[in-house]
Amino acid sequence: MHYFIVVLIAFALSMYGCEGKTGPAGPTGAAGAAGPAGPAGPQGSTGPAGPAGPAGPQGPAGADGADGAAGPAGPAGPAGPAGPAGPQGEKGDTGEQGPAGAGADPGAIQDIVDGVIGTGVLADIHHILLLKDGETDPKKGMAIDVAGVAVGAEIASVNVGVLVGASTSYVAKVATVSGQPIPATLTWTSDDEEVASVDDGTITGNRRGSATVTMAVDGRGIEVDFKVTVHDVVKGIIAIAASDTRLAVGDEVTVNATAYDAAQTDAAGAEGNEVPNITFTWMSSNEAVATVDEDGVVTAKGAGSADITAHVGDVKSNKVGVTVFDVLTVERRIRVTNLPISGTYIAVGDTLISDSSVVADGSESGSVGAINVVVEQFDPTSGASGAWAAVTGTDTMVKYTSLDTDVITFAETTSNTDATPYMGTASIATDGSGNANMPAFTHDNSANGKVAGRGTARIEISTQYADSRYIEIIVSIPSTHKAP
Repeated sequence: MHYFIVVLIAFALSMYGCEGKTGPAGPTGAAGAAGPAGPAGPQGSTGPAGPAGPAGPQGPAGADGADGAAGPAGPAGPAGPAGPAGPQGEKGDTGEQGPAGAGADPGAIQDIVDGVIGTGVLADIHHILLLKDGETDPKKGMAIDVAGVAVGAEIASVNVGVLVGASTSYVAKVATVSGQPIPATLTWTSDDEEVASVDDGTITGNRRGSATVTMAVDGRGIEVDFKVTVHDVVKGIIAIAASDTRLAVGDEVTVNATAYDAAQTDAAGAEGNEVPNITFTWMSSNEAVATVDEDGVVTAKGAGSADITAHVGDVKSNKVGVTVFDVLTVERRIRVTNLPISGTYIAVGDTLISDSSVVADGSESGSVGAINVVVEQFDPTSGASGAWAAVTGTDTMVKYTSLDTDVITFAETTSNTDATPYMGTASIATDGSGNANMPAFTHDNSANGKVAGRGTARIEISTQYADSRYIEIIVSIPSTHKAP
C-alpha cells in the first residue's frame, strides 16, 4: 500500500514539474521499505546435483539370494598323512611245527619271503620238482631230493634223449619239505652246445652225440646234471607184446616199443641204432575190441580182433594183433517149489492140532515139512528166444545156510547122534530132475535140517552160476511145550 502511495506522489510531482525545465536529478532518496512478498513464481529447473553427502549407517541385511552355479573343481590338494593302523585281525590256526634247523630257535615262527626266512637265513631247499614238456600235474613230475646234500656234492642226474633238430623242455620248481615254493633263480648251461644247446630249460639236439646240461640254483650251491644223448631221427619201430594177446573181455596186456634210427623190416632182427627215451603215440585199429593207453597198456573191451601200433610222427611200428573173446558162462536159477511159510512144532507123543500149517513129528499136514527147490538152466537154443529147463544128473550141489540158527539150523550129515554137527549149513545134490529137498521140521538129530526154537528164520539158498535166493520161515511153539 505504501509503495503504491509513493508511486502516486512521484507521478504527480512529475506532472507538476513538466511545466518548467527539468532540473538535474536530485540525489537518490533512501530506499523505501520492502513491500510484501508477491506470489511464488513457477519452479525453476533442477540444478546440478550437489556433492554426495556422507554415508549413512548400514541398514539391516537383506534376504539371501538364490545360489549361483557351481564353479569348476579346483586341482586336488596334496595327500594327507596316513591314518593310524587298523586293529590287528584274528589269529589264524597254528600249523604243524616242522623240525628245527641247526641253530634255529624251535619256538620261532619264520615266514618265507623271496626264499628268505624271517630270521634272515635262506630257506632250506628240500627238493626240486621237474615237469617235462608242458606237464602240470606234480604227480607226473620227477622230484629230486636235495635235502642234506653238501654244497658242491653230486646229485642224481637226469637222463635225456632228444632227436637231432628236436627239443624237450623242463620246468623246475624249488620247494621246501612241506612243498611250499621257494623263489629261486636257475641258470642253465651246456658243456657242448654243438651237440645240445639249452635255453631256459629247453634242450635242443643239434647233432648226434652226448652232452651234459647243468641246471644251477644261484646262490645255493645246488646243481642238477642232465645227461643228454642226441640221436638221429627215428626211422623204425619194433613193437612186442609182453604176454599172450588172446584176452578175455576185461583182461589187459602191455605192448612194448623200441625206436631205431633205421627202417625195420623184421621184428625179430633189429636194424640200426636204438633211439632211447622216445615218447610213443599208441593206436588201436578197433577200440570197440581193444583200447591202448599212453603207456602201451591194452585193455580188452569186446569180442573180436584189433591191431595195436606205436607211432613217432609218420613212423609206424609193426602190428601187434589182439584177439578178444567172451567167456561162455552157464546161466542158472533157483526156483522154490515148496516153502513151509509157518508152522507150530509139536513134540513126539503130543496130539496133532488140526491145522494145515501145523507141523508135528517132522511133517507138515498136507505136505512134507521141507524146503523144496529145483535148479534150472537157460538154453539159448531152445525155441525162438531160449527157454529154462531143470538140470539133469545128480552132480549139482545146492547149499542151505541158516542166518538164524537158534530157530532153524542145518548139518552136512544125517542120522546124527547129537547136536554137535549142526553148524548152520548143509549141501545136498539134485536128483535127476533138478530137485533138491531139504527137511526143515525135524525135532531130533535125524536129518540135515532141524528146528531149534520159535521165531523167524532167514535162509540163504545158493548154487553155482545162479543168484542166491533168500526165504523166511516163521516157527511157533506153544507155551506149554519146550523146543527140542
